[in-house]
Parts: sequence; structure tokens; C-alpha cells
Amino acid sequence: MHRPTLILVVLAALSGCSKPEPIPEVHVTATAAGATGKAESAAEIEVGEGDWAWWRGSHLDAVSPSTSTPTKWDDSQHVIWKADVPGRGHSSPIVCGGKVFLATADEGKATQSLLAYDRATGKPLWNTVLHSGGLEHMHRKNSQASATPACDGRHVFITFLNKRAIWLSAVDLEGHLAWQKEIGPFETIHGYAASPALYKGLVVVAADSNRGGFLAGVNRSSGEIVWRVQRADETSFSSPVVATISGRDQIVLSGGNSVIAYDPNTGDKLWFYSGGPSMTTSGTAAFDAEHVFVSGGHPDKQTLCIKADGSGDVTKTHVAWENKDNFYVPSLLVHDGLVYGISDKGVGHCYDAATGKEYWTHRFGGDFSASPVLAGNHIYAADENGKVHVFKTGKTFQRVAENNLNDGGFATPAICDAQIFLRTDHRLYCLGSEK
Repeated sequence: MHRPTLILVVLAALSGCSKPEPIPEVHVTATAAGATGKAESAAEIEVGEGDWAWWRGSHLDAVSPSTSTPTKWDDSQHVIWKADVPGRGHSSPIVCGGKVFLATADEGKATQSLLAYDRATGKPLWNTVLHSGGLEHMHRKNSQASATPACDGRHVFITFLNKRAIWLSAVDLEGHLAWQKEIGPFETIHGYAASPALYKGLVVVAADSNRGGFLAGVNRSSGEIVWRVQRADETSFSSPVVATISGRDQIVLSGGNSVIAYDPNTGDKLWFYSGGPSMTTSGTAAFDAEHVFVSGGHPDKQTLCIKADGSGDVTKTHVAWENKDNFYVPSLLVHDGLVYGISDKGVGHCYDAATGKEYWTHRFGGDFSASPVLAGNHIYAADENGKVHVFKTGKTFQRVAENNLNDGGFATPAICDAQIFLRTDHRLYCLGSEK
């Protein structure tokens, strides 16, 4: 053993290094959770059909109702406005009311902030610093501001990893901090990426870390932790999705070699699958009316379709189909009976949602971290070099366009009201047709 390694081992032993204690759980009865939800029900989430107010869009499926979104653009064609973005981040833009929001971090100043722009003109409206100092180590493909905000029409909610903990902040639409809460400890060498989700009166926050992961439901008005449950002590990056599947509301989250569905009112487990898709996952689960679709990352490679009507352990009973294809960072997209996926290395696939039959595969080239989104009958997929590939939906691959603004990026586009809001490494673009 080399001397430096021996010294490190001895120091670790002397320091009493041991596995941290799991985070304490917070439990709530269904009656109490229901009362919390009534305080701010789903009907009181005041976002419009023309908004893209959280990660994966209005219906959490990455599908926009827009039908006249441009498919071709360059630096001058179809650019309604562009604005500089201070700092760096992989946070995707959201659009709510007359504003566009995104998170960013200035590593030189050691700050993490929430930004707002005027939706019509791109004018910067405010820059609210939420954390100063306390930045943690990140993987080279992560950032200090990777989570995408969520807006309920009155506040914007955003999570950051800071000072070895996950913090949730609520900021009003004028940029004033309403409340800020430490949700739980977080230890990892690769950083944090999970975006918050909204459900009734709750903000749902996921944090899978080496210290011992957790999933929490936080009161939207006060920041009080209504419930919090433990998860596996393995780092993962997937965001929770809250949807009505198989006739019931479910939070679905993968990671730690499992896929688990939770009751969003209480955090209680509804069903779980063990053994996949991988220890570490990053993509958000996709879904249709009856199924959940997840894909792995590292070290295993697996894509799963699970029937979502089970209870308890469904590992041997509810897998509809599976394969060994791997979509690690980009999330899957499900629409009209088809599943679309693009791997980190730029290989696209299309499957039958019911059977897993593969209809086509296509090599786009380049590296991908952003997730595909759909508008009309076109899918938009951005690679890390800033090129946005546009292709048609369907059982045969049909390329439409490749658009390059010559600025890389990791953020997923938001599409609403026939406009594309695209964050690159240095700018925020609004793309569309002049009205």
C-alpha cells in the first residue's frame, strides 16, 4: 500500500468514520394529509393552458398542446428574443403567466439564484440570490443549479444542494423570498439534480444520496414537512413524477435498483419493483394510463414497462416488458401508444408502449443530457453541443430539421403557446413566429 493511501486509511479509522444514521421519517395520517391538501387544492394551482409551469410540462408528460411551433430556426430566423443568463446551470426554463423562470449559479461568487424574465420581451426582471457560499462538489456533467423550478401561480419553488443539505425555497412572483426550509441532509460527490413536483397543497422533494435518501411532502404555504420517508442510501438523480395512473394518484421514483410508487398524501408505499432498472438513475419516469416506463443508467442497462395497478412487491407479477437498452440521463417520452428514448450517446429508439416491440432506431450522434419534448407531431431533442434535432412522431423515423444556435447546453426546452423557450450555456432564447 502506498504511504498516502495508508495515511488516509489511518485517519479515517481514527476519526471514527461510520455510516451516517438514516434521516428520521415524518409520518402523517391520511386525514391530516387530506386537510393539508384542502388548504391549497389542485384546483388552486393557478397556471394556464398556455403555461409550462414545471419539469416535464403542464401534464408531466413532456407534451405540449402547441401545434404551430417552428421546426427550423437559426440566429436570425424565428428568434423572438434572446437574453443573457448569468452564471451556469442545467435548470430548464419554466413559463408561468407573463414570466419565464430558471435557476442558476455563479461559482465565482458562490451564489445560487432564481431568475425571472419577461415572457414577451426577454427583459430580465429580477435575480433573487437564495444561497451564498456552501457550494458542493459536482460531477463535470452536473451543475450547482440543475433542478428545474415549479410554479403554482403564486410562488416559484426551487431546490438546491447547499452546505451538505437539500434546501427548498418559495419565492413570490416579484422575486421576494416567502420561506426557505432545509428538507434533509445530502452527501454525494456528484451533486444533485432532482426537480420538485407539486401535488395539491404539497411540494414533493426527492433526494437520493450516499447518506441515506429521502422523499418528502412539504406544505406549499409554510414550508412545514408534512411527511418524509427514507430511501436507499445510494446516489441517484431522478425527479419524482406525480400522476394519476391506473385510476389512482401516485408518486413514481426510480433509483437504488428499485422503482417505487408512493401515496402522495402520506408517502406510504403503494407498490415496488426490486432489481432494476439500475443502481443509479437520472431520467424521470414516464407513464400512460396504466403503465410506468423507466430506464437505468449505471452500472446496469435496462428499460422497464411496469403495470401500475399493483400493491406491495410487484417484481415478479407486473412487468409488461423489458429490454437492455439504456437511457440514463434523458427521460423517456410516451405518446399515442409509442415510447421514444434517446441515449446519452445519441442513439434514438421507438417502441410499442404495450409490447416493447422496437419500430426504429436512429443514430443522431453527439452526447445528450436534455430530454425530448413533443409539440404537434414533432419531437424536439437537444444535444449537449446545442443542436436541436426535430423529427416526426410515428413508427418510422422521419427527420425534419437540425437547428444549431452555436451555444451548447444541458437544459430541456419548454414549449407553450407555439413558442420554444431554450436555455443554452450562456443565453435564454424564445423561438417562434412573430404575431
